[in-house]
Amino acid sequence: MLGIVLHILFQSAFVVLVVVFVKVRFAVLWVIYLYGLTQLLYMIPAVLIAWKRRANSIAKGLIIAAAYAFLLNAACDGLMFLSR
Repeated sequence: MLGIVLHILFQSAFVVLVVVFVKVRFAVLWVIYLYGLTQLLYMIPAVLIAWKRRANSIAKGLIIAAAYAFLLNAACDGLMFLSR
């Protein structure tokens, strides 16, 4: 549950940053495209906190989940670019 809340928080902050600094009209599309970047913003600290608390199995699970999300994102981006 915490992962979902953190992801929504970082995605929202990323949309605001893109709109303010880059001034892109389709900021939400940029956030979807850069899903992996926003995921790294909260996954790296989450894994480090889990390892610091000696919850090694939770840290490994977070890494596996992040890897699956990365592979799914890469596959979808690949399909998007190949379909053009």
